[in-house]
Amino acid sequence: MDKQSFLAAFPDEDNYRLAKLHEFLERMKDAGWFDHTDEFLTPNIWSKVIRMKDYRNFVLHPSDSMERRLICSTGEVGDCIALIRMEPSAFDKTPLHRDYLGAIMALGLSRDRLGDVFVSDGTGYAVVLRENADFLAESLISAGRCAIRTTWEPLGDSQMLVSPEMEENTGIVASLRLDGVVAMLAGTSRTKALEYISRGQVLLNYSEEKEKSSEVREGDTITIRGRGKFKMGLISGETQKGNLRIKYFRFV
Repeated sequence: MDKQSFLAAFPDEDNYRLAKLHEFLERMKDAGWFDHTDEFLTPNIWSKVIRMKDYRNFVLHPSDSMERRLICSTGEVGDCIALIRMEPSAFDKTPLHRDYLGAIMALGLSRDRLGDVFVSDGTGYAVVLRENADFLAESLISAGRCAIRTTWEPLGDSQMLVSPEMEENTGIVASLRLDGVVAMLAGTSRTKALEYISRGQVLLNYSEEKEKSSEVREGDTITIRGRGKFKMGLISGETQKGNLRIKYFRFV
């Protein structure tokens, strides 16, 4: 696929990043050996790429349970990804997701060098490129105001043992417009939700969305900076007043 056609498939994404991705795909599509992208891609990018006729031989890593993934050429995946484990001290307040993510970002690692970051039973996990694992294990000593012990291991079969922890909730909205859904998720007024959207604090499927009337669909991921990350579930019915009852999941 030529570069301009490839870039045109991603009108809302950064052209520089997509040009680098296109170069990798073209270089590796007939190479016959393993290599991978140097950044983790969000679903709005990798889901389109693997459906493209020219790139159907590429594979995704890690597993289906994670959202941010590498695109890899065919061949043995090997140990290119590591799982960072951040265990909190029993004597301090247990960190939240934002504390673990903030601790990693404070070390100067860009967000696209990280895969999923999540919390399970109070312990933080981060999927990272193997080349960054030693640095993070040595440098991550606290998250929030809590001391942590950081270790790492090749992701391997560990990806079957850990997955993001999510809380299931139900909310009521008048429609599936973004502004109404954001107000419901953030537990705030529609006026405040409009402020979040206009300031660029709302990401719909990992892309900044400033159109308040955009329609939210089942399976969409909504990030409200400073308020959390959410996955939309099924519409479970209508109230007597005709409003919609929606199931959604909040990433812990």
